Amino acid sequence: KNLQAGVTGIRQLASASTLGVHGCFLGTNAAGDTDLSAGRALDLGGVAAIGSANPAERNLISGNAEGIVVQATSTGVNIKGNLLGSDASGLNLLPNERAIEITAQAIANHLVGGTGASDGNRVVGSTLSGIRLFGEGRATWQRNRIYDNGGLGIDIGGDGIDANDPGDGDTGP
Repeated sequence: KNLQAGVTGIRQLASASTLGVHGCFLGTNAAGDTDLSAGRALDLGGVAAIGSANPAERNLISGNAEGIVVQATSTGVNIKGNLLGSDASGLNLLPNERAIEITAQAIANHLVGGTGASDGNRVVGSTLSGIRLFGEGRATWQRNRIYDNGGLGIDIGGDGIDANDPGDGDTGP
């Protein structure tokens, strides 16, 4: 297992080629049962694939101030099959402050989860919101389990609850 503890575990620059992060423990010890009180696990600026539907390739991202941060320079990140905020067994909490934060530019198309039965992420125990989205880009959430977070499960705009907007021409708030 690859381990990360400290300020930033893995940082991807906008100019970097596609990054794949699979089978890592980011913010915990090698057994995945102790919080190492890490800073930011993943700081993504380009195209990246984080985790997989294959259980051996999912990441454990727990015990961090910020689990996964997708920067505005990123145009496509796929976050699939990961455990965020629990221990390796999935039974005990090792909370992140926030599991996922996405700042999406207009041309971005990010996917959190997927259509397959094992594609979803488990986002649990964040002391703040589980997932926070900023910007004008697109982020799709599919088959994720998001629960027991201190704030909203998904916070669009970082400003709390968004009212529905029935009757207009777009598909979002």
